[in-house]
Amino acid sequence: MTPNRFEGKVGLVTGGSMGIGRATALQLAREGAHVLACARRKPRLDTLAEEIAEFGGKFTPVELDVGNIEDFAKLIADTAAEHGRFDFLVNNAPSVIGGMIAEQS
Repeated sequence: MTPNRFEGKVGLVTGGSMGIGRATALQLAREGAHVLACARRKPRLDTLAEEIAEFGGKFTPVELDVGNIEDFAKLIADTAAEHGRFDFLVNNAPSVIGGMIAEQS
């Protein structure tokens, strides 16, 4: 672990409330990043927020289903407006969308 390796960086972890996404969000926050984590389960995000707050990490929990393209686009726009940029994306959330791949957006 490098404590300040991601100091000043802003990024998003999808599927951040459990498993690999949760562990990734924790580690990035420990290394100085401002982490936004989105997931469908707000209580789990709130628990993660408390854990990150204990060591003074920067964290924003976002209740969101990444399968909802309009909500996801709004999250990206709002975060870019607030922070000016994204430095990284950890695209961990599973998403099942029916239909032909060529028809997806």
